[in-house]
Amino acid sequence: MYKSRLQELCQQRLWAPPEYTHRRGGPDHAPLFGATVSVNGAEFENQPSSYKSQLQIYTQKRGKGLPLYQTIRQGPVHSSQFKSVVTVDGEAFESPEYYHTVKEAESAAAKLALMSLPQEASSTEQVPVQPLSYKNLLQELAQKQGFTLPAYNTTSDGSVHVHIFKSTVTFQGESYQGEPGNTKKQAEMNAAKVAFQHFEDGRNNVLSSTVLTRPHLEQGTAGLSAGQQQVKIAEPVNSVFQASTATNHSASGATDHDYHRLVATNPLPLADSAKSSDEDIESCELKDNKLASPEPSTVAEEVNSAPGPELKASDGHRPEIKPSDGHPVPLASTNAVHSTGCGCSLITNRVQVYPRRPDLVLPEGATLLPFSDDAWVAVSLPTLNHRDAELATGADAGRIAPRVWLLRGMICRKIYLVCLLLLLHFASMGDAAYMKYKDPKQPTNTRVKDLISRMTLAEKIGQMTQIEREVASADVMKNYFIGSVLSGGGSVPAPQATPAIWVNIVNEFQKGALSTRLGIPMIYGIDAVHGILTSLGGLVKQLLLKYGQQAFHIPLLHVCRDPRWGRCYESYSEDHRIVQQMTDIILGLQGEIPINHTKGVPYIAGKDKVAACAKHFVGDGGTHNGINENNTIIDEHGLLGIHMAPYYDAIIKGVATVMVSYSSLNGVKMHANNDLVTGYLKSKLHFRGFVISDWLGIDRITSPPDANYTYSVMVPYHYTDYINNVTSLVKKGVISMSRIDDAVRRILRVKFTMGLFESPLADLSFSDQLGKKEHRELAREAVRKSLVLLKNGNSPNQQFLPLPKKARSILVAGSHADNLGYQCGGWSIKWFAASGDITVGTTILDAIKSTVADSTHVVYSENPDESFMKENDFSFAIVVVGEPPYAETVGDSTELTILDPGTDTIRTVCSTVKCAVVIISGRPVVIEPYLPMMEALVAAWLPGTEGQGIADLLFGDYGFTGKLPRTWFKSVDQLPMNVGDPHYDPLFPFDFGLTINSSQPGFSGAEQLRDRNGRTIYLVLSSVLSVILIHSSILA
Repeated sequence: MYKSRLQELCQQRLWAPPEYTHRRGGPDHAPLFGATVSVNGAEFENQPSSYKSQLQIYTQKRGKGLPLYQTIRQGPVHSSQFKSVVTVDGEAFESPEYYHTVKEAESAAAKLALMSLPQEASSTEQVPVQPLSYKNLLQELAQKQGFTLPAYNTTSDGSVHVHIFKSTVTFQGESYQGEPGNTKKQAEMNAAKVAFQHFEDGRNNVLSSTVLTRPHLEQGTAGLSAGQQQVKIAEPVNSVFQASTATNHSASGATDHDYHRLVATNPLPLADSAKSSDEDIESCELKDNKLASPEPSTVAEEVNSAPGPELKASDGHRPEIKPSDGHPVPLASTNAVHSTGCGCSLITNRVQVYPRRPDLVLPEGATLLPFSDDAWVAVSLPTLNHRDAELATGADAGRIAPRVWLLRGMICRKIYLVCLLLLLHFASMGDAAYMKYKDPKQPTNTRVKDLISRMTLAEKIGQMTQIEREVASADVMKNYFIGSVLSGGGSVPAPQATPAIWVNIVNEFQKGALSTRLGIPMIYGIDAVHGILTSLGGLVKQLLLKYGQQAFHIPLLHVCRDPRWGRCYESYSEDHRIVQQMTDIILGLQGEIPINHTKGVPYIAGKDKVAACAKHFVGDGGTHNGINENNTIIDEHGLLGIHMAPYYDAIIKGVATVMVSYSSLNGVKMHANNDLVTGYLKSKLHFRGFVISDWLGIDRITSPPDANYTYSVMVPYHYTDYINNVTSLVKKGVISMSRIDDAVRRILRVKFTMGLFESPLADLSFSDQLGKKEHRELAREAVRKSLVLLKNGNSPNQQFLPLPKKARSILVAGSHADNLGYQCGGWSIKWFAASGDITVGTTILDAIKSTVADSTHVVYSENPDESFMKENDFSFAIVVVGEPPYAETVGDSTELTILDPGTDTIRTVCSTVKCAVVIISGRPVVIEPYLPMMEALVAAWLPGTEGQGIADLLFGDYGFTGKLPRTWFKSVDQLPMNVGDPHYDPLFPFDFGLTINSSQPGFSGAEQLRDRNGRTIYLVLSSVLSVILIHSSILA
């Protein structure tokens, strides 16, 4: 069976056992069943059986004829709809409505039949009870007890025509043979039954034990009535009982002979009872009742105390321990029961203190001792394989079966309590030495579950809090259990901060987080715009790691449907298909996702990767009139087909986090949209990472700003208000603990996946990667491939580009020709960026000068007038104009014009000399009125620091390959206008982009082009290279 095979797989790989969740539907007499199994953090779901198959089973069990289906069709052939009529035992059932497929119609008819047919079957129609699968039971027993899996040896003894099979199973060193069977499966089942029942018989034996009576315990047993002195101990399958002291004159008449008889089936080392002085010890029956135990007030697991000295019985010899029937024997040493009250020493792996209650029932395998007037201490034994016990030596023996002392009999209460306190102390030391959440070999879900069970409310809320670097410190991280820190736009520890400065401050925060009780590491993230595809994603990843930053708030999955929006340059395209393709940057940041990875679960390949964040969920690229943070008005089909589509790909690629949008959807703020954030993203798409609010996103949906913190988590500055308010809301029941636990569980899952618990501190191992030549070449290549040639000559047979490198005199003009800040655009160094040399790079003017021949005279004039133009005789001119830097709402524009005096510069220069115009912008701008004046037009977007990539194409070293990822309008009155719209009438359509015909000469007859990569790509730089520049400004 696959169930047992899966269980065996989990055991072999040291995973937790699979957990099954069952679902049921359909009528009671013909239910539909489905199941979900959770294995090592992944969930697998099967589909319930169909109503058609259930109806067929129903008829077969009752000796009726098989169901007969008749299909009824209506409508034209290309759009038919169907009904179905099913006949069962002469009775017809018709589907209640028409369906798009025959399968749906037949399923509906079968469901109706099942609901209508009699629910009770006669006794002769009942389904026979399936026999127990002893193979499964034996395998589960082995897994539960940590035994070696059973091994079967099956042979055939029959003739050619009639086979008789015999099977022997080897389990725990013993062989068990079952009755012969007609099939191999039956024979193995019979053998497994013998083995299982052998162990089950050992479990069902009743053993008498001794407990201390009231005279001996004095106040230690106060509060127990005579009828309450029996203690029920629920034993696991194949466990050993913990009573190890016998008496030959007990009140119940138990004798040495009785104990020897019982040891034959439950081999437990017994203390020498010949000199026992426990005169008034009562007998207590240990019953096998598997009842729930009360919640312990103190739990100490896996005591790692070192093994004590070997103890000997009163005759000076250590008792010999021999297994009699394959039962597990715990490691133990024994000692005589002296008049001083000392009993036997036992090995334990769990100590619990329980409140004293009349209905007290202990967990499996526990021994009870009174601890105080109102509490018991229970000590449990490990169930160890005898062979494993013999092999365990040294430190391994101490870890597998740590040893503690249990005291019995008439002893001083103070000594008794001191010993028990020491026992608990060593137990707590063992618990601290091994915690599941700190063990990287444990499955992620196991680590998360273990850690969250240890956390207080304050620690959980702290993990949900992200603060800004400016208010962070080691003390803040420690005192408030802060889960993450963010560097917003322009937030740096120092101007021109070096890698060492960044690493030191990040590690200072991290050490504060690690100094907390549970040592949960923080995540350090940076707020920025996006990079390009997997290659640039990997580059950005290296830069982040260099600075100790583990998370990056990209990719931006806006689908910009109106260029008037100030964040349109953050979007890859107006077409969701291109945005979906660009989610490959997640693979560059987080690593290539394995083929069999579970959808929705975050994946980060190793400590040399960083966590990505898909944002902003969802629909912010479609706001009314392109107004930032406004309302997106759209139906469900448009939402899911356009704006939601990129998130499907991001989740499949294992994105770690998702940020919610400031915008509204059909009047509902996304930060308050439970249906989409919880209902769709988490439940429908099965996203298992964590969701984070945008900067002060909560405060933007409440009045006053901090009135309601029931929504999300990012509070960059006023974190104490957030923590106090959320704590109050939880205690009042406004926010449920399940909601808190869900958020914390997701955060911890990402941290474990990132490997932060194993490698929390940043180092300088990536510092030598910054500004490498290879990186700058990669950025330059991205510039070349993103440029789009919109016009080249005034006739198809007359190209203006490529330009000659040898010319008498070249004019370079325009506000953006020699301005690195304008090339980079917003989110470069600072939030809105700035004009001038904000970082290190190559301006377009410098690139032109380095490209042309030494004999070519290059003249630069930002805005020449008519007289200047008449006084100079230029061979041709290059005009570089565009938009100023901006970000978010500041970039909203109803006019979409280029920066003054850009249009005047075009008129003055291009009316005097032949010119090529290069537009630096984050989106299409108004250019149609000036198009006839120019010979060539190039959309260069926001190329960042590597202006040389533009000169590479203008002068023919490479060819143009880029295509428009968004529609270039004629006038703003047409907006919004996207490909596929009924009124689509663009200046340059979506997917437009010219290439240079190498068979025709350009304006100068330049040499034939060398295009290293002739493939066509869709690409928008959108200030992405500025991301690289944020961290490369310190280079000379």
